[in-house]
Amino acid sequence: FVFAIIVLYLITTLAFLLIRKNDYAGAAATTALTVVVIAVLSFFKEAHWYNTMLCYCLGMWYSLLRKRVEAIVIKNDFRYILCLLAAVLAFFCMRQLQYRVPFGMSVYSMVFMILLTLLTMKTAPDNRFLQYLGDNVFEIYILQRIPMRLMRSFRIARHQPVVFVLLSFVITCILAYLFRRAMEKLDKKLFPK
Repeated sequence: FVFAIIVLYLITTLAFLLIRKNDYAGAAATTALTVVVIAVLSFFKEAHWYNTMLCYCLGMWYSLLRKRVEAIVIKNDFRYILCLLAAVLAFFCMRQLQYRVPFGMSVYSMVFMILLTLLTMKTAPDNRFLQYLGDNVFEIYILQRIPMRLMRSFRIARHQPVVFVLLSFVITCILAYLFRRAMEKLDKKLFPK
């Protein structure tokens, strides 16, 4: 996971250094370079090394085209329901095909992201827990493997999968909180006001 983040940041930096004044061209270059990296990685590494990388590109495109997409999808209930049904259908199809077709897991990840985006277009869940997750998404993303690895050594994942997921999530949230607090203290020492 960290590998994917670092590679994507490097790709984005390179793309936008080469193409400085046009966000669309920069996003296109980022997407093209990401596809090249995924193609190369697919020869040497398992899918989990690259299967979410295109979600980053998709998010970049959504950010650039958000107003246009939402104008098309949200303003018309029929179109919204049609897009939502298509995303649900694609999600369940890709769930079955994700391991059978080349780059199926990448497509499955993107469809899942599209489905979540569509679901949140009409509903704005406003609660403190989701706010916490959003504020700490980076910390959660980079720290999630620690409790997972520890509990796998105790074989919880195989014998108690629900307990494994719940404990992993709770421990990761605690680690994310501690990590953020430590980084805030470090920032104050390194960059005093």
